[in-house]
Amino acid sequence: MTQGRMRHLWQWGGVVCCVYLACFFARLIFSQVDYYQVDNFSKPIFATETMALGDGGTTIYRGFGYKITAHCQMNSKNTYYRYGPKLEYPRCGLLFPLPSVEHIRIVSEEELTEKR
Repeated sequence: MTQGRMRHLWQWGGVVCCVYLACFFARLIFSQVDYYQVDNFSKPIFATETMALGDGGTTIYRGFGYKITAHCQMNSKNTYYRYGPKLEYPRCGLLFPLPSVEHIRIVSEEELTEKR
């Protein structure tokens, strides 16, 4: 290979690497912002609602390479709720795997309606 061709390949390799890293960090930042929103009883900013389950209000949101499940399940006596978000990265990639995060807590019905 010639000197110019090698330099050209290195330049394109650098561009591809920068685009990949930008997408990775965008996904990381978007997912953390949305997770914080759902954890504080708000709707996520960057993710869209894809499904609502009939178990007390559980909602599933999908974003740019991640999924947030806002659990809201009531017990059999309808006295308290199991509430909290779960952040998952279904197709994470091989280079930078990200762990799932979950923050489930028990809240009363009054506390849940007050926060919403």
